[in-house]
Amino acid sequence: MSPAKAARKTNALTIHFSGICTFVWDRKQGTAEVRMVDLASAGFQQHYAALGIAVTEDTPRAISAPDADAAVSLAAMNTDMGLWNLIGSDVKIVGGKGRLTVDDSKVDGARKPAKTVESIRWLPNLAELTESDTTNALCPISATVQIPAGHVTGNARIGAQKVEFLNNGTPIQPNRFYVPRLTATIPFDTEIALVLDRRRIIRFTASMEIVISNTCVCALGMPGMPNHFYAHYDVVNARRKPTVQPAGSGMRMPSWPEWCYMAFVEI
Repeated sequence: MSPAKAARKTNALTIHFSGICTFVWDRKQGTAEVRMVDLASAGFQQHYAALGIAVTEDTPRAISAPDADAAVSLAAMNTDMGLWNLIGSDVKIVGGKGRLTVDDSKVDGARKPAKTVESIRWLPNLAELTESDTTNALCPISATVQIPAGHVTGNARIGAQKVEFLNNGTPIQPNRFYVPRLTATIPFDTEIALVLDRRRIIRFTASMEIVISNTCVCALGMPGMPNHFYAHYDVVNARRKPTVQPAGSGMRMPSWPEWCYMAFVEI
């Protein structure tokens, strides 16, 4: 690659969101943020909201960051993960290029999606489920991540699940498939920074992928275990709070009713 082409090369920070992260999109204003409900306030134990970065041989050259709050070794993948606690943080992203775009193309939820689908409409739509698209100012929030630029998509790479939502036992819509994650790909020139708070700033100087998750480690499969998904309903002024259950003839997982899928709302 010539020096001129190298100088014009655009890097990208890719953020994969997982767990109970609610994507709140203001189409008219061209703004968006991810809100992570404080699950501990709802009685869930061992709650965490964290940013994770896989440590590889390229990491020292691509990132400058304060010490991680914890580290996890994934032996099966021969990978170490650095984890930064996000509880109480309003994360800002500085250095992204261009305007914010969101893939909200129409989908056919009755058909199982390919792993390459990208519309956010593969995520549960809170406005449809709760009959509300106004945000709840009293919702307990553990952390937020502002997304000022880049392209936001759904993410089906780890699969999809067909479910049904019921209000007082009555289905509110046809059974359909949903995907569990959301991805934000933010281009930048030479550096992009994630400002976790005044003292913690993570800087990237090359393309990288990271994960931001909001969940907890509960006793999966225990009787009476609550479902994390319902925490999404607190993000809006919900007029109804439907329950969710598996649909179709597939085997039900022992951990049900746990369903840690993301959701979105357009305000």
